[in-house]
Amino acid sequence: MRLGILLRPALRAILAAGLIAACAYETHERRLTVAPEPVPCADGTPGSCLHVTDALGDSWITRLDEIEGFTYEPGFTYELLVEDPTEAAEIEAASPPRPKLIEVLSRQASGAANPGKGAELGRTRWLLSALAPSDRPAADWAQSGITAEFDVPGERLSGFAGCNDYSAALTLSGAGMEVAPPVATRKACPAPVMALEQEYLERIAGASAFAVSGDRLDLSLSDGSGMAFQAARP
Repeated sequence: MRLGILLRPALRAILAAGLIAACAYETHERRLTVAPEPVPCADGTPGSCLHVTDALGDSWITRLDEIEGFTYEPGFTYELLVEDPTEAAEIEAASPPRPKLIEVLSRQASGAANPGKGAELGRTRWLLSALAPSDRPAADWAQSGITAEFDVPGERLSGFAGCNDYSAALTLSGAGMEVAPPVATRKACPAPVMALEQEYLERIAGASAFAVSGDRLDLSLSDGSGMAFQAARP
């Protein structure tokens, strides 16, 4: 009888531990709303980010690729059903796991595009300050002298690529952007400068979205990286 009494607390502890372990592997679903226009990333890294709100009204800023399986297109408000990572996955993963898209519940055009956005993009000449991630030192990009000028009505991007001048066809849709492969002049410069220029020209052709905040311009690239520019002084 005494043995049975002693075993009961142990059995309860085992059952409780099992329940806790089971809860660690439970999945949780959430509804999220993704705003139609990208915004500059909160941590200051190059590129633009998403403004997301959950059903409780909590909102935050996150990277474009934060939700696994979700492809974002600027100019649309999205209602998403996602599955959050389990507690066990968060503990076991080498890097923070991402929420997974279950279903796009709705995708609605945000209405008339903000006419100020294109004008804001084209109001000045922009000086490259960062490109990340990149195998090249951040200082190389910040000191490159690379510029970008957006002729919104003429649908043209042009600028200085570090050694040569360049230009490319430009298409804007809300906060979305498409840049054709640039054409550049053929001046020769030292090899490090040319290598930096070639990488910039290749990667600017992957620009997919932009966000302007004061004197800062962020471009999101299709490979998940980003560029940051500062308004050039007159």
